[in-house]
Amino acid sequence: MRDLGRAFGHVSSWLELSEMNVSAASPWVTLGGNASAHVAAVRRGLASSAEAAAAAFVPPVTVLCGGEGACSLAAEAAQYVEERDGRYGAAVIAGADDPAVASSLQALAIYFFGRLRCAHPAFLRTPVDCGRIAWFLSTSFAEDRLYGSAAPPDDLSSSVAEAAERTWAARSLSPLRRKAAFADRCVFVRGDPPRSHLEAIYDRANHQQQQDEQRKRSSKEEGPGNLRRWLEARFVGQRGAVAGVAAKLEALSSLKGSRRRQQPTVFYFYGVAGTGKTRLAELVAEALERPLIRLEMDSYSAEIDVNRLFGAPAAYDAGGPCLVDELLKKKNAVVVFDEIEKAHPSIFREKLHSALSAGVMTHKRDLQKVADLSDVVFAFTTNCFEDLLPGDSTTTTTTTPYSGGGGGSSSYEEV
Repeated sequence: MRDLGRAFGHVSSWLELSEMNVSAASPWVTLGGNASAHVAAVRRGLASSAEAAAAAFVPPVTVLCGGEGACSLAAEAAQYVEERDGRYGAAVIAGADDPAVASSLQALAIYFFGRLRCAHPAFLRTPVDCGRIAWFLSTSFAEDRLYGSAAPPDDLSSSVAEAAERTWAARSLSPLRRKAAFADRCVFVRGDPPRSHLEAIYDRANHQQQQDEQRKRSSKEEGPGNLRRWLEARFVGQRGAVAGVAAKLEALSSLKGSRRRQQPTVFYFYGVAGTGKTRLAELVAEALERPLIRLEMDSYSAEIDVNRLFGAPAAYDAGGPCLVDELLKKKNAVVVFDEIEKAHPSIFREKLHSALSAGVMTHKRDLQKVADLSDVVFAFTTNCFEDLLPGDSTTTTTTTPYSGGGGGSSSYEEV
């Protein structure tokens, strides 16, 4: 009922008078805003009015053709009036703002709107009782107000009346304009936003999402080299680093189904600031579709801060994240220790050394909490050794996969 506001009050009064057998002329309302919501709004308003008037039933709603195709609005309206013959009805004229039906609407305004008995010189020469028919003109007037900020209903309905004045401004349409553009007979219906306005946005978003998902699947399902291409498409330069990371990850993915790995996958990204070390770690998480845990090591420069990260005893716990608890919830996470050289030395000596070697991480306060690291990827970024990098260090980043502390790879102890 509120959707149709003040203008629908005329319809409510008409229905109450008709139920009391008091002659009441047929009402009319011009609907603007969201045309796709008009029929539902009319049905809702009629139901509320019928309940208030204690009517035996709700007037049925019929949609007339309006400006669709070769349909003759005047002829169809006359036929509708003749069929109702004194019975309740509500006619919604679709596309009433179409210039093609302006002359037919003019005839309806003259011969049908506000009448007790209706006749038409061409289509309904014998007068018929039409006082129990309500007319609703469905238009897209003020449709642009659907997408702006919220405004009072009266302001929006006034916009409908102004649009009706402009559309039917011709002198030949003055009878229509006086009735259908009257402010008290115009109402703005919001409803849900029209699909036609939003479908392009939805389609673009869905298409982009499908493309991203397809690229991720391709990087892992279509054979060697795809993960490298996926990373290179998103990471400018550093081809050597990208190739090393992709090769290690593809080798690990080929181990699926074999015996369970005990040690985690570890990368060390060396280079000067701004070469993309942290960004490469983030892309690894995105490519593997895994959660990312990023730890800023300048927040762990004191030993007590490092203790909190691995579950400090209650007497030393001052809050903050606990890595063990995070890994118990995110068993396949990508963990980034950003600028590891800024952390207290005990982070390796007392905490990470045994965890990375054993493949498990135990909570220092609650020994029952043990996180399995075999499916976790660790990435350590650092600006150390930048003076040892050859050539233009701003465009070179080296990566060293962890290999259990042996072989030719650098171990975490060397950091």
